[in-house]
Amino acid sequence: MSIFRVTPNVSIAQFLSQLTSHTRRVSDLQQQATTGLRIQRPSDDPSGLRFVLRAEEAITRLETHSTAINSSRQVVDQAHIAVREAHQMFVQAGILATEAVQATDPSEQAVIADEVNSLLAQLEVLANTRVADEYVFAGIDSGTAPFAFSATPDGASYYGSDVARTLTLPGGPPILLLQTGADVFQPQSRGTTIIVGNTGAAAGTATDNGRGQATLAVRHTLTTFAAGSGVAAGVDSAADDTIIGPSGLHALTINDTSGTGTSGTVSLNGGPPVAFTNTDTNLQVIGPEGEIVHVDTTGITPGFSGDVAITASGTLSTDGGTTQTTIDYSGNQAVTNSLTGEITNLDSSNVRRTGDDSLEYAGTSDAFAALKELRDDIRNLRELPESDRQAALGRRLTEVNRIKDHLLDVVGQQSVTLAHLDDVQTHLEDTQLEFRKQVSETASADITQVALQLQQAQLQLQYTLATASRLFDVSLLDFLR
Repeated sequence: MSIFRVTPNVSIAQFLSQLTSHTRRVSDLQQQATTGLRIQRPSDDPSGLRFVLRAEEAITRLETHSTAINSSRQVVDQAHIAVREAHQMFVQAGILATEAVQATDPSEQAVIADEVNSLLAQLEVLANTRVADEYVFAGIDSGTAPFAFSATPDGASYYGSDVARTLTLPGGPPILLLQTGADVFQPQSRGTTIIVGNTGAAAGTATDNGRGQATLAVRHTLTTFAAGSGVAAGVDSAADDTIIGPSGLHALTINDTSGTGTSGTVSLNGGPPVAFTNTDTNLQVIGPEGEIVHVDTTGITPGFSGDVAITASGTLSTDGGTTQTTIDYSGNQAVTNSLTGEITNLDSSNVRRTGDDSLEYAGTSDAFAALKELRDDIRNLRELPESDRQAALGRRLTEVNRIKDHLLDVVGQQSVTLAHLDDVQTHLEDTQLEFRKQVSETASADITQVALQLQQAQLQLQYTLATASRLFDVSLLDFLR
């Protein structure tokens, strides 16, 4: 039978191991009580630490998204305010347009026009609204002022991006934040081109691509007469005739009262007769509607009396005469503005006199042009007859209402965007809160439980020390016995 002896070295080793274990336990619990954290080092809970790290990474990512949403909301809020103000400006412009139709006193009309001009100046400032260094209506090119303005009728030029600003968050589709300035302030709803004037030109059958307003210049080039009468074009015919039209549209009536072609009368289109002699080389004859032709009667055929068909050719121009298109008297004739490239399609079949007609490309005026055109028609800068001016003001009111309705649609879209951002922000905050709760449950210590465990560990440590003091309280004599 073997007998094992527990030597003092073994007892001491066991004591030190127990002492170290209890001391470490007390220290760990004291640190948990101090920091409030259960996981102090990876070895405390490897899987729990892995979860905590992933959760904290997710929280950081969500905070980044939340910051982006807050920043985006500030910009959208400012744009929302600007568009609402612009909408109210067009509500006021509509009221002013109605007042202008009813106003008869020139001084009252001038005051109304000045009020419209003030609205235009405010709108130009709103269109270049900034938040910090960002232009809210410049699309993705937010560092560039979106609009530049000049005094020309179509004086608003857009220099921003054509790409709208969006916010993309992982796991979801892009959120439309801001429409471009072109989308907000330059909408189009093209209608039939309106021609105001008395040249006889009308809208063609094809679609135009002009914008706002323009001027159609109808000019005379050459007058010729059917053979047989001996009448010819006068000296100033090419420069000063105002008749335009194919053969037979205008007629000159000759009455040779002398029977020898030396004298008689001529009339244009049934207008008042004008006396002639065979010495007249530049006789002016005026028709019933004010149309003019200059004739040379030196070669009148003796005894000729009757109607002479007239052919009066001319040109059309929409760029101030830089380029001129020969009138072909067709149902659809394209006239190109060489300065802008815009094409206007005209029905020239009934063009009968020279003059300058006003072109209105219905539905194409942007917000700025709509106010300019309203202001200018209140001031009657086109010098329209009163009936035409009243009709033009009615069309300006239609354009103002179109822009007003469009701006209201933009306000509605922005409201939807703001509500969407609120929903996403709320979801992010709820998700962050849930992650923080899980991190707390995983990594945090239960202070009540830690306090009890610490008390128990301290008692165990004290008991170990007390036991060791009794166990190792042995003298040399006790050992020798």
